[in-house]
Amino acid sequence: MAVLRNEFSWSHSRDDTFRSCPRQYYYHYYGAWGGWESRAEPKARTLYILRQLQTRQQWLGGTVHNCLRWALATLHKTGRLPDEELALHQLGRRLQKDFEASGEGLYWEKPRDHAALIEHEYDDLEIPDEKWQEIFEKALRCVSAFFQSQILRDIAQTPAGQWLELEERASFALDGVKVWVQLDFALRNEQGPCIYDWKTGKADAESTRRQLALYALYAQDRWQAQPEKITLVEFNLNNGEVFERQPTGEDMAAVHERVATSVSAMKGLLDDPEANLAQEEKFALCDSEKTCLRCPFRRVCPKWADAM
Repeated sequence: MAVLRNEFSWSHSRDDTFRSCPRQYYYHYYGAWGGWESRAEPKARTLYILRQLQTRQQWLGGTVHNCLRWALATLHKTGRLPDEELALHQLGRRLQKDFEASGEGLYWEKPRDHAALIEHEYDDLEIPDEKWQEIFEKALRCVSAFFQSQILRDIAQTPAGQWLELEERASFALDGVKVWVQLDFALRNEQGPCIYDWKTGKADAESTRRQLALYALYAQDRWQAQPEKITLVEFNLNNGEVFERQPTGEDMAAVHERVATSVSAMKGLLDDPEANLAQEEKFALCDSEKTCLRCPFRRVCPKWADAM
C-alpha cells in the first residue's frame, strides 16, 4: 500500500483558515496529519478528532448539501426525483441522529462515523433548545425551497448526458500548485458550463465572488471554457434569492493573484516547502476573540490551555 504523504495544496477554505488564524491552519493541515492511525501520537489523534468539529451553521449547511446531492443523484440515476416528503423525512432523521451522537460525544471514539458539533464540545458555547430547533426548521425549509424551485425544474429537464459534476472533490493545477474545488452542481447548456452554488445562510458577497471566480478558473481548465461562456448561479435556499452572472476577466485575474499571494504566505512559514514540513511555533496565534470562539482547537491551543 502506498504511503500517504502530506503534500501541499490550496483551496478556498484553506485560505480562509490561514487568514483567520495561522495556528488553526497549522493544527488542521499539519498537526492533525496521521491522527486517523490507530498508533498515532496522542496530540495528533486529539487534533484529528477536534478538526471534525463543526459549528451548528456548518453542520446545517453540510447536511442540506448532502440531502440535495442524494436527490440529484437519484434523479440522474433513475430519471425521477425522490418525493419531497421522503427527502424531508430522511433529513429530519439524519439531523436527529447526528445531534444525539454529537451530544453523547461519540466522535471521540469514532470521529469519522459521528457528527461533532463545537457547541457540544465547549461548555461556553452551549445554546438553548430553541436555537437547535431553529436549525432543524431552517434545514427543512432550505430543502423544501430547493424542491419547489424553478432551478430544480430546469435541472430535471436537462438530459443526464449534459450533467458535468455533482459535489465531486476535484483539483486542477494553477502555477504548479494543486488547487482543490468542490462544485455543488454543474451542467452544460447551449452556451457552455453552468455552475451552481447552494447557500444556506447569509453569504459574504466578496467571498462568494472569489469562490465562484475560482470555479470559473477550474471550468476553464477542466472544460476549456471561455469566461464569457461560463454561467455562475448562486442560489440562497434560505431566502430564495438567485444571482446569476458571468465571470469577468478581472474577477479571474484577481482570484489568480490571490491564490499566488496566499500560497507564497503559506509556504513562507514552512521549514521545507518542497517536503511540506512545518513547525507549530512558526504559525502565529490570532488575537480575535470572535475567531477563537469558533475555533475547534481551543482545547489544545496555548492561548486557551489554562481555561480548558
